Amino acid sequence: MAETLEIPLKELKTWLEEETSSTLEPIRAEGTNLLNSAKSKLEELGDSTERMLEASEKEMVKNSPKTYRRARTAYKFARDVLETIDELDITDDITHESLRTFCDDLEKALVAIDRERARRFRQIVPYFIFDRRRFDIALKRATDSFKELQDFSLHGYGRAKAVEDSTVTIGKLFKSIDELEKFQSRKSQVQSRMKDVEKKIGETERRIASIGS
Repeated sequence: MAETLEIPLKELKTWLEEETSSTLEPIRAEGTNLLNSAKSKLEELGDSTERMLEASEKEMVKNSPKTYRRARTAYKFARDVLETIDELDITDDITHESLRTFCDDLEKALVAIDRERARRFRQIVPYFIFDRRRFDIALKRATDSFKELQDFSLHGYGRAKAVEDSTVTIGKLFKSIDELEKFQSRKSQVQSRMKDVEKKIGETERRIASIGS
């Protein structure tokens, strides 16, 4: 019959970290690589958008009747895309929750960008062809990188999530124990004060009784 492993409660979190490090480290390393790749592709998307912004701004300055309206549309589109990218809260933390939140936010951003691209590019054609091609390539790379990260978050991070959930549970347990100890300490203090009060009441009653006798 296998012996039951007994671990002191205060050492439980440390024991769990030591026992699971060989599993967690490769998973988190993969997550870090995928996250860095997604960041890099977002930077490339931002760079291509910046170039479209600059090109459209230069064209607007020319004030040509043929291109001004399309240049203004390209400028507004590029500006909006850059704002969308800037609003993303890009995490450096590799946990299931942080990856899930980042993937959700990134997906919404990419969907919004692609929707605006479909609407605005129709208004820009046939101008800014190289800027549009460069942007499309960068957007596809960013989307592909996002899908890899999302797939990892949903499927590849399962074992690490189980450990993280256990760590959270242990943390809550420690918090409950700490609160219980504080409660017991307060209870002991109250009981001690009650004894002092009862003692003083007894002494007072005895003094009153001696006065009346």
